Amino acid sequence: MGAQKTLDALIVEDESALQDALVTRLSMDNLGVIGLSSAEAAQAWLESNGTRVLVLDLTLPGQDGMTWLRSRADRDAMGVIIITGRSADEARLEARQLGADDYLTKPLNLDEVALTVRNLLNRLPEGAAWIFDHLNWSLEPPGGEPIPLTALEVAFMNALSTAPGEAVDRHEIVTGMDLDPRTYDFRRMEVMVRRLRSKIERHTEQPVPIQTARGIGYAFTATLKVNRSTPQS
Repeated sequence: MGAQKTLDALIVEDESALQDALVTRLSMDNLGVIGLSSAEAAQAWLESNGTRVLVLDLTLPGQDGMTWLRSRADRDAMGVIIITGRSADEARLEARQLGADDYLTKPLNLDEVALTVRNLLNRLPEGAAWIFDHLNWSLEPPGGEPIPLTALEVAFMNALSTAPGEAVDRHEIVTGMDLDPRTYDFRRMEVMVRRLRSKIERHTEQPVPIQTARGIGYAFTATLKVNRSTPQS
């Protein structure tokens, strides 16, 4: 199955105070970021998700960062920033040989880390995105042809596009359809979503990035670009 969510940065750092500080600082720059405390946790998370930049501590509980990075066949597909207390040239050279883009030694300057991440993001190509064309009522998968949408499907996608990667409440979706949540039969939404998923599957071999958030609503978990502009005359 493809990535359910692609972050700007994944921080793998076992020191909780530093991890929290890094997540907070990068979030201040409106970057999508989470922190994990071990290579094993990062490995599990990346099995169904993605990141554009990996910020990796070398000294971790369990498998150390360098060994884990060496085992990642996809390390060339992401930016890699090493953060570590190891200042020895040997560790620095090995990290570079494994494709690390930068090597920052502790104690860290949080602003420097944020600048390093932003600079790296600016150099990396954008991830493949789906395109929701609100004007022409279509949803286009990466590298595929536009999939026509019904009026209700457009309203549904419009609601999900306001919070990409996050669950949108079912009542909010229904309101966006100009319907009353107090009288609406939510089984109709389940049928509509099932049909929309089937339509996407028929048109493309891409994983369907519409996920059910049980007890809440639905989320669009792939990178999504929205076109709401009116064509220039």
